[in-house]
Amino acid sequence: MSEEDLMVFLGLIVYMGLVPLPSIVDFWAVKTRIPQVADFMSRNHFKAIRSSLHFSDNDQAAASQDRFFKVRVPFTKVTREFLKVPETPIHSIDEVMVAYKGTRAGNLRQYVAKKPDKWGFKLFCRSSVDGFVHDILMYQGETTFVSHHTMLSEEEKAMSVTSKFVVALVNTIKDPRNSAVYADNYFTSIGLAKYLRSQYGCRWKDNSVVTILSSDVGVEPMGTVERYDRAAKKKVPIPCPSVIQMYNNRMGGIDKSDMLTHLYRTPFKAKRYYMRLFAYLLDLIICNAWILYKRDCLALQENPKPLKDFRLDISNWLRSFKSSTFRITRNSLGTRDFALPRRGQRAVVPSIETRQNATALHMPKHVSMRQTCKFCSGAGHIHRSRWMCEDCKDPLSP
Repeated sequence: MSEEDLMVFLGLIVYMGLVPLPSIVDFWAVKTRIPQVADFMSRNHFKAIRSSLHFSDNDQAAASQDRFFKVRVPFTKVTREFLKVPETPIHSIDEVMVAYKGTRAGNLRQYVAKKPDKWGFKLFCRSSVDGFVHDILMYQGETTFVSHHTMLSEEEKAMSVTSKFVVALVNTIKDPRNSAVYADNYFTSIGLAKYLRSQYGCRWKDNSVVTILSSDVGVEPMGTVERYDRAAKKKVPIPCPSVIQMYNNRMGGIDKSDMLTHLYRTPFKAKRYYMRLFAYLLDLIICNAWILYKRDCLALQENPKPLKDFRLDISNWLRSFKSSTFRITRNSLGTRDFALPRRGQRAVVPSIETRQNATALHMPKHVSMRQTCKFCSGAGHIHRSRWMCEDCKDPLSP
């Protein structure tokens, strides 16, 4: 597999996220063929690259405690690049579900009832307020923190599991004392708030249905928000604590990233469960790059292009490593205005109305694929021709 083939392969799967089809092979099928995919690589070549795609040395898998060993290398390298990107002072921490319904992943597959993707791999992420994901913690049970790139102290190891999720992700913040960290009630504990306050000085804000835990912002100054009143049948202003308003305005970083990665998802169904994680990582890279692009456009006071066009530009650049070489094949004929019968099938005999239609020209048409002439061929003698009647679709001898 050459580097050019790999780049084109990536360009194709990026494009496939923009034009979803029920199956990968549908991009090459007669009735659903997509030229932007089928013209750049054959179906068999695409499948060969996909089957040979690996990210780690399998001989070292037995000696590793990392249950995500198969996909750890790309996640580590990409996360290191994410950590180099400038952060906003506002951070949010939340869990992300990478959809996977297969059974080959064992208990790595988790179930979260309140998530849109209820079955899948559970990741804990930290993002800036605009949705840029900086750090990723892949949940795998007891070996979760052993496999993460940050080390926990003895005091941190004694904390609850959810508190350790937060601490591991907070450890990579560049300027924690001037940062605010937001999360939902899944991670809330008074011990965690005290620890973060004493060790980092960063402000911990959290809420459940009726409770807010904060080590920085309080109830005052009170503000107002509009809520629907069933009795009055209209929206009315109600008092709202300051900490509630701050939480609602700044918690949605991970939700933004999750929404963006779900807009155009790379289709990567395979028996190897970790390929679904690789597809998510590819989508996350594109979404993070688009957020950086939006930051630059904001600084230059320019209007950014939509994520769809941004993803299409990436696909076009990747596919440019190999020029389109369209070949007339049996699968590609369905997209043209002139279709040939499949070789090995009985030719369709045109009706009498078609043959005697005075308005039809019945002109010969030259085609690239030779077909068996139904008039000149017989037992023991097969004659194939590149000419065919344009209206009757019958091969003809020259």
